[in-house]
Amino acid sequence: MTAQAPGWQGRRRPDSSFKRVATSLREGLAEAGSQRRHFVLLPFGLIVGLVVYAALPEEPGLPFFALGTLLVCAALLRAMLRQSLAGVRVAVQLWSLWAGFCLLPAHALTFGTEMLRFPSFGHYAVLVDEVLSTDAAGRRVVVSELTPVDGARAVPIRRARLLVPLEPVLEPGDRFSANLRLTPVPGPGAAGHA
Repeated sequence: MTAQAPGWQGRRRPDSSFKRVATSLREGLAEAGSQRRHFVLLPFGLIVGLVVYAALPEEPGLPFFALGTLLVCAALLRAMLRQSLAGVRVAVQLWSLWAGFCLLPAHALTFGTEMLRFPSFGHYAVLVDEVLSTDAAGRRVVVSELTPVDGARAVPIRRARLLVPLEPVLEPGDRFSANLRLTPVPGPGAAGHA
């Protein structure tokens, strides 16, 4: 029998950091499952859904949202009909992800306004909602109830931010009509894009 070098048996190749994190996550999920603590993951599912939605290159259409909602509801219904506790837990986590994904579009549908796609020029009557600031360049105001006057094109927006002259002094609740040039709001800039 040959003697082995001291320290040989306890030495292993160090695991990669990704493997250590994955192992730790797997063990944590197994522990949460055995202790019935899956509900703690629900807020993280919402956040992951929001991040996935924000990372999309373009807005998905209504059929995509309808199909996703149908699939999540079907998964939950199937788990309930099979009386599978593990299936219900997975379906609830899927629901959390999907709810996070749908959160921004649902907010926009409920409270948002359509953005102006093309510039518009014409005579409009408006209601002043808020005076944002006043400086030497003029007064920045938020207006609503944009009503076309004298054959101006109707615009599909509910509110607009305008830079108006300092005179006359405008206060919230005032109405005025004027020739307005409405332009689309530019999209957000991102690093690496021209």
